[in-house]
Amino acid sequence: MAEKGEPVIEIEVEPKQVSERGIVNVEPRQEVVSVEGPSSRELYYCRKNIYEMLLKVGDKGLTLHEIMENISYSPEAVRKSLNRLEREGLIKQVGDRYVTTAIIRSKPLTVKPQGRIHTIAVEKIYPGFAVVMVDDSFRARLEPSAYDGPRDLIRKGRRFKARATITKMEDRTTVLIHDVVEA
Repeated sequence: MAEKGEPVIEIEVEPKQVSERGIVNVEPRQEVVSVEGPSSRELYYCRKNIYEMLLKVGDKGLTLHEIMENISYSPEAVRKSLNRLEREGLIKQVGDRYVTTAIIRSKPLTVKPQGRIHTIAVEKIYPGFAVVMVDDSFRARLEPSAYDGPRDLIRKGRRFKARATITKMEDRTTVLIHDVVEA
């Protein structure tokens, strides 16, 4: 290191490459290195699409290879999305397959699960509640506080299977959805 008072000498060095024939001049080149990963918006939609895919396949689950074939995001975005979904507790890796935790909870080995599995069809959305058809046999009221599942499923015309409890409150049939099992 140069101490205070000593002049600093800068030397320009040409890049050279050593070969068997001697020293050869090499032209300097610009290397563009991208450190930018997928955007937060891309990761959000990737997570959402992966979770919906896993809900659709049910307890069979999907391998990483199957997820990559069916989704149009970069491998880095898929990997980050799977890690985030695992960290949030929405999915689990069982062997080499990914499944939703709702599926795992709906088939417990020791504890009896709450409710039974019903087919839910969303008929109409009102401010503060939705009218749903349960098992294609009767209508029930679904309150937002009684729904534990992805919000995207509560759209007119959507059908899904869920572990639910049917109750009668104030002369109204209401449904309490514990877990969405299959979308």
